[in-house]
Amino acid sequence: MVPSGDAERKVASRRSHRKSRLGCANCKRRRIKCDEKKPACTNCVRHAIHCDFLLPASQTSRASAGPSNSASPSEQLTPTEPSLADAATPMLPGSTPSPWMDTSTTPSSTQGPSGLDVAQLELFHHYCTSTAYTLYSLPGLQNFWRVNAPSIGFSHPFVLHGLLSMAASHLSRFDDERRDYFQRQMEHHWGIAIRTATSVISHVDSENAPALYLFAVVASFIALGRGPRPGDFLIFGDKGVCEHRVLFHTIKLLVETSKLDLIHGILAPTICPGGRRVTMVLEHDKIPEESEHLKELRLLLQEIEVKKDPNCKLYRQVATSLWVSYALVFDVDHAEGQLPTHGVFVWLFRLSDEFVECARQRKPVALVIFAHFCVLLHTLESSWWMKGWVYHLMSGIYKSLDREFRVWVQWPIEQIGWVPPTR
Repeated sequence: MVPSGDAERKVASRRSHRKSRLGCANCKRRRIKCDEKKPACTNCVRHAIHCDFLLPASQTSRASAGPSNSASPSEQLTPTEPSLADAATPMLPGSTPSPWMDTSTTPSSTQGPSGLDVAQLELFHHYCTSTAYTLYSLPGLQNFWRVNAPSIGFSHPFVLHGLLSMAASHLSRFDDERRDYFQRQMEHHWGIAIRTATSVISHVDSENAPALYLFAVVASFIALGRGPRPGDFLIFGDKGVCEHRVLFHTIKLLVETSKLDLIHGILAPTICPGGRRVTMVLEHDKIPEESEHLKELRLLLQEIEVKKDPNCKLYRQVATSLWVSYALVFDVDHAEGQLPTHGVFVWLFRLSDEFVECARQRKPVALVIFAHFCVLLHTLESSWWMKGWVYHLMSGIYKSLDREFRVWVQWPIEQIGWVPPTR
């Protein structure tokens, strides 16, 4: 007998269906089809949970033996609503993907017999007992980052994964034997965090604005903690827009669009102290004549004004803003041992795109102003996330200046203790 057309279609339909018993344990437990993609199936990636394809073979066989009554460790740390981690990392024109955002390498699970993920608990413990104390020196801010930030992360998983990634970055700087392991942990948690956050950032509201602000700050610490790379000048890069500039711009944008929600909400302890200090010195529209800070820079600005430099007004505005940061760091009273982190970064957040472009084009006056900012950065050199940046920036600035303008950066060079090359 010759099968009819309908029968043929039914047979073809049945034959095209690929059955497999090799799906991950999460999909089997939920009784849904697993596409078996490696290193993690699509369902686990979509729900931001740990896929047991990432486990070593011995652990995978145990995980797939049958359903478990306990939730997976990643499910205990992150909610399982769909589409949390569907978005791709946004890239700006001219920017390049960063290796630290690469999620192709994920750490193997260290799940113990109790069902707890020891690797995640180790990172969370280290964050609360160590990393949180290294971000700011003010006790109130330390308590906020140790207690309140993780609490916000329980409702917004991208914050929590960001904190775990930052803890892994911190550990990788000091544990030589496990440096590669912690770097993989950092990349794994950051991959989840960035995918989740980018799916939320296009819909900023009063509920998620504080979490997104925290996430941008965490991202800045992680980017700085990764250390400088060739061609990276913090505010610009040789290959276009640098990630630090994007992060600073994101923080500034969030503050401007959600200012009331931030300063009157849970983030008030982190935003208001810096804002009050800035208000104390913002009434000046130029570097005061009596100020000892930036004395030589003021003379340089007077010289280019006589020469009618077309960017003279821009340089004067940026230099005055830099003086504000100098006043916040060196003139405002601080308790002994407290690092004035807010004062240092005020200048970066207020920096205009026009000045950044002048610096990127290696215009000498812009580079001289930037060199004077390095003196402020040097006050944070003891922080693990700032190691190596000051000398890296000063070296790049010095190489970009001709002999006429190198004399104008002698004071910053002496202040930070950097030694120029002899040739």
